[in-house]
Amino acid sequence: MVSRAKLILFLLIFFLPLRCAFAGPPFETDDPEPTDYKHWEIYASSGYEYSGINGKSYSLPELEADYGLLPNVQLSVNILNELNLPPSHLQEAHYGYGDSEIGMKYRFIQETGIIPEVAIFPSVLIPTGNNNEGLGSGRSDTFLPVWVEKNVGSWRAYGGAGYWFNPGIGNKNWVFSGLAIEHDLDKHITLGGEFFHRTADTYDDKGSSGFNLGFTYNINKRYHILFSAGRDLDGPRKFTSYLAFEISF
Repeated sequence: MVSRAKLILFLLIFFLPLRCAFAGPPFETDDPEPTDYKHWEIYASSGYEYSGINGKSYSLPELEADYGLLPNVQLSVNILNELNLPPSHLQEAHYGYGDSEIGMKYRFIQETGIIPEVAIFPSVLIPTGNNNEGLGSGRSDTFLPVWVEKNVGSWRAYGGAGYWFNPGIGNKNWVFSGLAIEHDLDKHITLGGEFFHRTADTYDDKGSSGFNLGFTYNINKRYHILFSAGRDLDGPRKFTSYLAFEISF
């Protein structure tokens, strides 16, 4: 019988979204819930993205650390290594440190029976990766989103939109928007899905929409496994997936 550790390793290798800015694992759409005050949430993850035009990309490994700096305030840092495999075997593959991100989430409206909770989560992309090798953007981008959430029983809906400041020749500022819905089957398993849309980020682009389906498995209150997979419906990404192991304390 295949052990749980071997099964997780298999998924990491074969089903490893490279996400833009901080998201709500396992999805690209985020939620307004900050990490509890003086608590940590650590995500060790891998992502995979396949595009017929650009080839394959992996985040291997990726590490996100969220800390409850103050009540309703979360400080987040994301670092990763990337592996880019071009579509042609005549082109060179590259592996190395990618761009880093730092952000701060602030929840300024608490959820009540009628009112949803709301937060802002500004973040900055730091160009630490080698742009010449396809391991970074070569520029500093800023993301300014607003996220909203409402809970009804075992159901949870969250989403919102954010504006990307995207400098560079041929680039244009763009908007990411998304909606995710999750349902707790029991205390261990949560199933969910999201639909998202990106406006064009270059003058030659047309924007894209897509979806992801995923789950969270709570081993206990401290350890969690998260997974999602999906694709663009009208964009270049043919398949994306994400797998993470979370420790909260």
